[in-house]
Amino acid sequence: MITITVSAQVVRSAMQCEAGNKETRYMLHGVLFAANGDVVATNGHILFRCPNGFKPPIGWPDTVLCFLSAPIVRATELVIHAPNGSTPGVATPDHGTIINVLLVDGQYPKYTQLIKPGLYTSPVNSICLQSDYLTKISKIYPGCLVLFHHGSKEDGPIKIVPMGVLSATDDKAVSAYDALRGSLMLIMPCNYDESLLDALL
Repeated sequence: MITITVSAQVVRSAMQCEAGNKETRYMLHGVLFAANGDVVATNGHILFRCPNGFKPPIGWPDTVLCFLSAPIVRATELVIHAPNGSTPGVATPDHGTIINVLLVDGQYPKYTQLIKPGLYTSPVNSICLQSDYLTKISKIYPGCLVLFHHGSKEDGPIKIVPMGVLSATDDKAVSAYDALRGSLMLIMPCNYDESLLDALL
């Protein structure tokens, strides 16, 4: 059984963006541990990516893992004994109980096509977002300062990156920022009636 080690905060954050039970694309019901070390999760509308989120063993393929419960807040590190075929795996946190882990079969979306160099170079004036997605930001980046940036396409996703913490004495925020530095979220904007916007401005 192959073992990897990953920040518990990275896993908790990724799980905020994985698909729910109603999603029929079953490969989205988990977290991608990519061969390049990325940790990725998406439900098709929002996406979380943490580059170099773990150190993949030699020969590690893109692997989607479904955690049957999230690591508790006090957990800082997970040692994941990856499942093998139909044999379930386990994730052992430094605090809390052992978490069962299942292997999700299927081809994960090509998330790298959404994060291309030069895509986020020109801002736009108006962005419409679903408010439910904004609550996830505070769960993924608790106590952190985050930067919103729109790409060069008007209907393209919004990039969100952590920029620091609100308070250096907030241990939870400092820990989250240290673990998630270099990560990003993408959120797709919503369509809106521009005539209503004109009336408000």
